[in-house]
Amino acid sequence: MGEILTMHWSGPHRWPKGGRQPREEALEQGGVYVFSVEHPQGYLVYCAGHTQHFRKRFRQHDRCYWNGTYSIFDHSAFAAGKRVKVWPGFWFRKHQPLQLLEDYEARKAEILAATKRWLDGYRVFVAPIDAGKRIRQRIESALMQAFMEAEPPACDMPDQGMSLSSRWPWEEPLAVEKRYHNRILGMPAKMVI
Repeated sequence: MGEILTMHWSGPHRWPKGGRQPREEALEQGGVYVFSVEHPQGYLVYCAGHTQHFRKRFRQHDRCYWNGTYSIFDHSAFAAGKRVKVWPGFWFRKHQPLQLLEDYEARKAEILAATKRWLDGYRVFVAPIDAGKRIRQRIESALMQAFMEAEPPACDMPDQGMSLSSRWPWEEPLAVEKRYHNRILGMPAKMVI
């Protein structure tokens, strides 16, 4: 394990309105990212992800938030270290149960207002890296594991339903270190993926 991959984190960036961010070089690349909410001690991470192109991926996420696919949390509660779900989302459901669809339609104004607060409060960090999909997947998995194993409140906040792909037994370990100036709670300084 001689090579060390250094991730240079950029952020916090505001959530891209309509999936669009101001033109920033970091967002025209691919790599790994975290979605977080500001907390008095730093930034609490909700999820990590990886992509070939940040801007395109964020547009996909934006659509899923606004159309009810993703869960929506109360921003103020999350910023205080508490997960209070406003909307469970349609994610993981092959068929959207009629009761859930009716609930969404009946509460649509409330859910969309909560979605706006949730996204307005999101802070996005990106680490552009020139690496293949498997390396990005392994980093995403290691980050989520680190966040879930961190001290409270960081360990209580990450999404638990993600499909993650850590290092397979036959893959060579790779050391990864981070470079960033902001306090992302639970972010390891170094990891072996």
